[in-house]
Amino acid sequence: MKKVLILVGVLALLGGGGFVAWLTLIAPSSAPVVTADAGQPIYYEMEPITAPFVRDGAFTRFVTLILDLELSGSRDLQHVRDFTPRLRDAFATDLLDLAMIRPPEERLLNIARVKARLLASAKRVLGEDAVRDVLVQVTH
Repeated sequence: MKKVLILVGVLALLGGGGFVAWLTLIAPSSAPVVTADAGQPIYYEMEPITAPFVRDGAFTRFVTLILDLELSGSRDLQHVRDFTPRLRDAFATDLLDLAMIRPPEERLLNIARVKARLLASAKRVLGEDAVRDVLVQVTH
């Protein structure tokens, strides 16, 4: 019985190690980047970000935004990766600010205002030339 338990433990360790090896070495990378043809912009897909939705001064729900950054070129890609935590923090602050100043008569999320605010933050965090545009998709 003792040998069976040891064998099961060893197999579990090997299975777990194999799974980790598969994830890190064999499985296709899930890097959040979609590149375009030569001469075309590069898009960096960020992890979804959650924004509060406020109506009449009271929180009503969260909205999830999927953000893609249109970069000026491949030279900016590593720079964006390095500054992603700071960029996500700036975006979260912007989205909270926008939720608090949203006019009560505005029934929907103003995507144009969100894009403009996030693009300004991206340029502030990453530099004026790194990001051309911020593409926004809203999920509920």
